[in-house]
Amino acid sequence: MLIQIEIILQKGEFNLDTDENQKKIKIIDISNFAEPIKQYNIGDPIICSNCGINWTKICELMKPSGSKLIKSFNVCAMCGEFLPDKLIIIKEYHKLTIMSKGLDKAKKLIYKSEMVAAVREATSSLENIVRKKSGLDLHGSSLMGKAFHFEYDDKTNVINTEPAIKINDLSTETKRSEQNGIKHLCMGVMQGIRNVFMHTNGNEKIYYGLRILSIVDFLIHQIESNTGITED
Repeated sequence: MLIQIEIILQKGEFNLDTDENQKKIKIIDISNFAEPIKQYNIGDPIICSNCGINWTKICELMKPSGSKLIKSFNVCAMCGEFLPDKLIIIKEYHKLTIMSKGLDKAKKLIYKSEMVAAVREATSSLENIVRKKSGLDLHGSSLMGKAFHFEYDDKTNVINTEPAIKINDLSTETKRSEQNGIKHLCMGVMQGIRNVFMHTNGNEKIYYGLRILSIVDFLIHQIESNTGITED
């Protein structure tokens, strides 16, 4: 069977032509699913669990002219789902970080390579958690600014206005700085990430989704545990 692969780097088309059929798929950016490596050692077959394409076999058949295209694939170039070996790595990382249960839906979307939907779900989960814990009927960055806000009198060393959500006991300058830092991080997630992804498709690259999920997970853990970085 004749197999011919043509990949146009950056933006273009991915073509898989055989003597039996022809398939064509539009891709946004090849860097979304493949990263060049210095040397590629063919070990276990890389087979998409969704569409069944054996990418290891294709790379073998492309030699020698196709050897330059042998890459460490992250997701299947035909259907877009994570390849099994990469999915295992991501799931193990999430186990290692003890990811918040509040992000279960976002995780499932990540595992399906639905990055934009995952970011929207994760940032909405953060907003809902803060709204419920603070009891404030606000949204977005306004909610975050109010939920973590406190007023401290440095002359009397007294907290005049307690925050709706406390990350720590605010007993030292370092702890008060941490409280303000978490507030601004949450505000930034709402304004600089959530709003962008809610009104546009944001950035569909895999590493964006994974990085944002980790940031949101960190914030949720700090909020739910009431134990800051400065405390054991």
